[in-house]
Amino acid sequence: MKTYNRNIVGKACLQLTIFIALTLSSIAYAQTSKENKQYQERSIDTSRTVTQKSTPTKLTLEQENPAKNTNGYPITYSKKSGEAQIVLDKSYYEKELIRIDQHIKAIDTKIAYVNNIAEEKSKAQASRWFENMEANRSKLIEDRKATMEKIKSFND
Repeated sequence: MKTYNRNIVGKACLQLTIFIALTLSSIAYAQTSKENKQYQERSIDTSRTVTQKSTPTKLTLEQENPAKNTNGYPITYSKKSGEAQIVLDKSYYEKELIRIDQHIKAIDTKIAYVNNIAEEKSKAQASRWFENMEANRSKLIEDRKATMEKIKSFND
């Protein structure tokens, strides 16, 4: 049986370890540079400068309606990165209508609750809470009417 010098074996192990580490790092660099290249291809060209100001315009009901706006294909968008896309179709507006109705019902319930307790009622009157709730309720009713119009436009 042969005996090997410990220094030679140690150097060989060190060289092998360095070789493996360099190989792994070069593979990782190649993957990273490939991903960066793909990202750069997808990124928006920011070298252009805007010379005139654009003013936002309010869309009409016909322009907001996805069925009329995109030849029958609904508009999809994400509110935040990583969230599921929202499709502006009839079911979206029906869910929005349900949410508005629940909010109006919650306001009515809270007003009835506050009216039944004398101390809470006096605090609410002093802070003009009833006026704020009535303003919120009237805005929700306007939103409900607009949502109903959008739902009706899908039936046309």
